[in-house]
Amino acid sequence: MAKILLVENKLECREKIESLLKSEGLKFIAESSFEKFNGDFRNIDLIISPFSAFKSSSENSILSIKSKNPGIEIIIITDSPTIEESVESLRAGAVDYIDINNEFDVLINSIRESIVRAELEKDTVELHKNSESLREELELHIEKQNKELSALHLKFDLAVEASSSGLWIRDLKNETQWISPQYKKLLGYEEDEFLDSYSDWLKSIHPDDKERVLRKREEAIQNSSPYEIEYRIKLKNNVYKWFYVRGIVLTDEDGIPSRFAGSIQDIDKRKKYEKLLKTNESRLSYAAQIANVGIWEWNLKQNDVYWSDEVYRIFGIEKSEGDLYKLALKKLIEEDRNKFAKLFDIANYKTDRKKAEVKIISDEGKTKNLLIRTYLKNDKYNNPYFLRLIIQDISDITRREQALKEAIKINRVLDNVKTEEIYKTVLNACKDLTNSSLAALWLKDENDNFNLVEIINDFQNEEEKSRIKNLLIENPEFASHLQKHKPVIKNDTNNFSNTSSYFKRYIFVPVIWEDGNELVIAVFDKFFQYDNIDIVSIQLLIENSWDVKKRKDAESELQKRAEKFREFTETLPLGVFEVDKIGKFTFLNKFGLERIGYNKEDIENGLSSLSLFAAEDKERIKENFTRTLKGEFLEPSEYTFLKKSGGTFPGFLHSNPIWENGKVIGIRGIVVDITQRKKSEEEIRKLSRSVEQSPVSIIITNLNGEIIYVNQQFCKVTGYSKEEVLGQNPRILKSGETSIDDYSKLWKAISSGLDWRGEFHNKRKNGELFWEMAHISPIKDENGKITHYLAIKEDITEQKRITKELVEAKEKAESADRLKSEFLAQMSHEIRTPINAIVSFSSLLQNELEDKVDEDLNISFSMIEKASKRIIRTIDLLLNLSEIQVGSLEAIIKEHDLAKDVINEIFFEFKQLAEEKNIELNLAVETQDTKSHFDLYTVTQVFSNLIDNGIKYTDQGRVDVVLSRNESGNLIASVVDTGIGISEEYLPELFTPFSQEERGYTRRFDGNGIGLALVREYCKINDIELSVKSKKGEGTRFDLVFTG
Repeated sequence: MAKILLVENKLECREKIESLLKSEGLKFIAESSFEKFNGDFRNIDLIISPFSAFKSSSENSILSIKSKNPGIEIIIITDSPTIEESVESLRAGAVDYIDINNEFDVLINSIRESIVRAELEKDTVELHKNSESLREELELHIEKQNKELSALHLKFDLAVEASSSGLWIRDLKNETQWISPQYKKLLGYEEDEFLDSYSDWLKSIHPDDKERVLRKREEAIQNSSPYEIEYRIKLKNNVYKWFYVRGIVLTDEDGIPSRFAGSIQDIDKRKKYEKLLKTNESRLSYAAQIANVGIWEWNLKQNDVYWSDEVYRIFGIEKSEGDLYKLALKKLIEEDRNKFAKLFDIANYKTDRKKAEVKIISDEGKTKNLLIRTYLKNDKYNNPYFLRLIIQDISDITRREQALKEAIKINRVLDNVKTEEIYKTVLNACKDLTNSSLAALWLKDENDNFNLVEIINDFQNEEEKSRIKNLLIENPEFASHLQKHKPVIKNDTNNFSNTSSYFKRYIFVPVIWEDGNELVIAVFDKFFQYDNIDIVSIQLLIENSWDVKKRKDAESELQKRAEKFREFTETLPLGVFEVDKIGKFTFLNKFGLERIGYNKEDIENGLSSLSLFAAEDKERIKENFTRTLKGEFLEPSEYTFLKKSGGTFPGFLHSNPIWENGKVIGIRGIVVDITQRKKSEEEIRKLSRSVEQSPVSIIITNLNGEIIYVNQQFCKVTGYSKEEVLGQNPRILKSGETSIDDYSKLWKAISSGLDWRGEFHNKRKNGELFWEMAHISPIKDENGKITHYLAIKEDITEQKRITKELVEAKEKAESADRLKSEFLAQMSHEIRTPINAIVSFSSLLQNELEDKVDEDLNISFSMIEKASKRIIRTIDLLLNLSEIQVGSLEAIIKEHDLAKDVINEIFFEFKQLAEEKNIELNLAVETQDTKSHFDLYTVTQVFSNLIDNGIKYTDQGRVDVVLSRNESGNLIASVVDTGIGISEEYLPELFTPFSQEERGYTRRFDGNGIGLALVREYCKINDIELSVKSKKGEGTRFDLVFTG
């Protein structure tokens, strides 16, 4: 894996790039400066650093590092780019100059390209090293093999001389045989062990050799010819060994073959050496072929030249064509011939080695790149006598480098190309890479037919385009070949029967993808002989571009899904979020933002999710955050969240790790605001406590009437415990006083979904009877189906007793009130009659005696008259009050004119009374409309009492009656005097019957305390709002607002 050195003294920037490198799984070393780097630059493939870091010392300059380490790649990063610095760094040898603030996404692509280039350079260097090493190894191996082969022959000869051959004779008539002791010894048998049958011999032959041995034997017997063969024979220990067997056929006197005699020799070791030699030779030849390495040797003294087979193949020259040097020189391009000739100029060799890269042109017009290394050997007199050239065809490497560069280049280009333009861009690259005039692309459909989807060509001929389009249709053999995922190139033309000359300049490359898509790229040219490297190059380009296309398609699909996901999440009534590994938000939906009071700018500025938890939850969330980053899936938890405003809210957090490439890169989850749920739970708790602690009995039953819940009050009232009544029917409380008909009505009502209210006279556990007020209701589910019944009962035994006492007390009070009213009415009548007689007779006497008596007597008559009127007025007030109390007063409410029908009717009488006291009585009408709805009699009594009191309690000044209307349009009447006023302490008792501010015999004013009590009652009857304001010694104001 490539090694990267990151040098950056800015911590934030360094950490950002470190995170990127870690996410890519790249191996790197991070330092704040080059001075702190203690490693060896030879172990570094890529340096990422600001340009300023290279200026710290000349030793660490770009030029210095590059000169000592040519293969190292350098990327300059900056957060404040300038043109001057960009030009200077690129000129110094940097491969890229990147603004990390605006081009951070480009950085990873640049890193990848640099790593590929560094590794490619390493591979090239390694290949060159391997080629040189291979050459030396070839030389040593050939020399070693020659020595081993000589030794092998020597050993074999010595073995033959040292060991005696085994002898054998077989009788052809009876198929018996004789074998010598040495024969038995060679096969591992003892001398006394018999191997004298033909069948024993047949069984000992290796199965793979048996047919060949028997055929050879029959040929020798039939032709009476010598017998000579090598085959494997099974030893006593069941191991096969190679033997060399020779024999002759012996005939009888009639010339008929009768015996077969010969010898046997152990050649197993020789066979093994031969196999080893053959394997080594094969390996050497294969290694040279794989490496595209050929050997050209020139013996200077003998002027003898040797070319290996690979040299002939590389130059494309037949072995019998003539002067190899001239033929090779002719193949080279013009500008490289002088360079090639210098390799053979022995006089100019300053060292024993040289190397050069040259290009040759094949017969098909293709260019090959050759790397030639020469080795000059001197004799013991230091005179050159032998020149060896190691010639390597590096065209594949060069073209692979070019293809890779094109792939990298097109990768970057495709990132900025629209999806629909990708095919066209790729075809142009294929055409340029293979130096062709046309490139086309077919896609395979669901019916396994190849359809042309794009074509790039240098022709403007429509006929030409049409021929290309129908190419695979007209040549089904091509399509069939491609169906097998095999490329078709010009070289294959002769393999197809109906191929016109037009189609003899093509290359078809099928590419099959993991996702099932199949496509064919075809390029055409008139001259080149396409080969496997062209196929590899095209496939490399297509694989890169297809990956880009799939990525762009996937990105487009992901973007669509992301937009749909975003639209969906933005409408959710809960917070949806994603955070990175340090807790910073990477996404938070609208609801989440609104709930915590932050905005998108806060998220972009790096708002940390960990800062949103209340102090008591800090440690717990940190622990759970760490566990989730380790890949654990935790149960949802409740936390208290902080708002930007300082407030809090309870929430339920569900979160899971986000996985990417097998690693956790963050956390995704939702937050449910449970504020309302908390309130509901609290309400339920309150309700539960309220129900349990309620002062009324609560019972819940199922549809069968079986009790499933009772509260404490039920137990307290009835004397039963919960355990005693659960599962029982409420009929355990029956006293027998409630009829069956009443129970039937109850069940009919509640089973129909109606409420039932009523009273029960039930029986406690101890037998005591008690009264209950019951309210029974059905409980329904969300579909309106009755599931249970709820009974709320209140013990009204005490209320019943109190009510009974109250009824009795009320009846007594009503009886006493009636008696009082009857008494007052009776007494009023009894008093009014004689008083009227006294008033009449006193008035008569006054008239008769007015001229005959003195002034004192007349004053007495006046006092009698005044006292009589006072008594009559008191009696009238008592009678009116009695009417109100017994409810016999009938008010007739209709529209009247207050000024005309009431005030004017009584004003003259009170005017005279006021003049007698030398005070003013005024009427002020401030509205044109003085009409309203009221009872004429009672309202007249109200104003008579108020005006009379005003005159009575005013010694000097005035009494004003004012009529007006308020903003609401209501008629208002005010009676205002400048009299003695009322104390603040007495005002609350002002309208209480028979109450007076001054009491006892020392009071200054007459009165019985009934008038104002009647005024208040009459105002109530007529819907008149009555209010009073007064101050002692300053006067009193009564306001009456007519609302009827």
